[in-house]
Amino acid sequence: MPARSSRITSVLQDASWVKRTLVPLAASTGLRQSEIFGLKWGDIDFERGTMSVIRSIVYGVVDPCKTESSQSLCQCIRLSRTL
Repeated sequence: MPARSSRITSVLQDASWVKRTLVPLAASTGLRQSEIFGLKWGDIDFERGTMSVIRSIVYGVVDPCKTESSQSLCQCIRLSRTL
């Protein structure tokens, strides 16, 4: 796993701030691109270190996640520093 982590860090060094935020979020949570795009700041509870995934955006259309298993509460303690 350290090799993967160092590779991600290496790739992100020259990336835009958007990629420096989205790539670690995707890599550490396993969220789909559509779920990441559906996040709002209100979905993130920095005090508890959690994130509610309740909507997704596909082709510009905002919808609830398709299945209950897609709707989740992620533990994101390390990500609070990134976000």
